[in-house]
Amino acid sequence: MFSSLLCRRIVLGVALLACSISAAFAQKAGAKAITADDLRMHLSIVASDETEGRGTPSTGANIVARYLATMAATLANGGVNPVTKKKVVSPETVMYTLPVMATAGLYDDSGIWYYNSGLPGKSGVGGGLLAVCPGKFGIAVVSPPLDAAGNSVKAQLVIKYVVEKLGANPFLIQPK
Repeated sequence: MFSSLLCRRIVLGVALLACSISAAFAQKAGAKAITADDLRMHLSIVASDETEGRGTPSTGANIVARYLATMAATLANGGVNPVTKKKVVSPETVMYTLPVMATAGLYDDSGIWYYNSGLPGKSGVGGGLLAVCPGKFGIAVVSPPLDAAGNSVKAQLVIKYVVEKLGANPFLIQPK
């Protein structure tokens, strides 16, 4: 299934799983600011003719995106899968994994990604990208093609958009 994903001209699958977003964070960060219509509009732009995104999203890409988002949400939730409520890895494993993702998860562009998003991320040559907002949420997007560093161009844009809309960059501190 994954090899057929590589052959698609454009495959776009987005899954966002919130894990234990507190009511205070949701209110403060404006989690309600992103609606399904907002995402559809931005995804239609990302998948427009101008960006060579005319292909129909595939079921396989959606499955992969949900899988990656669940992994990201599990890391964001301290190693506990927010869907099954089962402990997958220890909090210590998460503590050691996230810094590696932050420093090496997007190949040569890891520093640029971390600087722009503030989130540890991991990309793959199949066009998948996941990011973790510790204690808040995990997100994943599957969308080839890749940039020169081997990271999904569109996935980076979508995740940065969500992070910006949620105010989820941990380095963006608003004075009180």
